[in-house]
Amino acid sequence: MQKQLVILLFSLLSALCAKSQPYKLEGTIVNANTGEPIADVNLKIPDTGFGTSTDKEGRFSLVFTQLPAFIDITCIGYDR
Repeated sequence: MQKQLVILLFSLLSALCAKSQPYKLEGTIVNANTGEPIADVNLKIPDTGFGTSTDKEGRFSLVFTQLPAFIDITCIGYDR
């Protein structure tokens, strides 16, 4: 009985670890007309607390644990 409990517990922990596997999205935000990188763009996954912003070269790296992930992207001076 105890051996079965240990196997069951190990199986549950393995499933939880696999489910919360982090995903990483990296990229560069650029102006579609000029191709110039855009700094200080905010990227946020609503209702999760995950978010980041671009650096001065428009690069970002966003780590999150849930799929599907919808990303809200905002920047002052640009329309949605």
